[in-house]
Amino acid sequence: MLRRSHLPPDIATVVAPRSTPGEQQPERPTPIVPEALVPVSETPDRAALVRMLEHFGGNVERTASYFGKNRKQIYRWLEAEGIDPADFR
Repeated sequence: MLRRSHLPPDIATVVAPRSTPGEQQPERPTPIVPEALVPVSETPDRAALVRMLEHFGGNVERTASYFGKNRKQIYRWLEAEGIDPADFR
């Protein structure tokens, strides 16, 4: 049986231990949601593009999906700002 103690410390801290019925789980930190980083309703500036690429690990498709745009548009924005998405992978 695999136990939390078998996992590397950085993974073990995110895996919630099993609890018995009625036992209260400790609160986990709230993840940062993209909406808190960059509003979707406006054309992003350089800093906003960088934040979203960092959030999505350089994934242009996911960044495009977030903004509701075609990934070609994201590549246009990146080219205009001189940003290489590979730098965030």
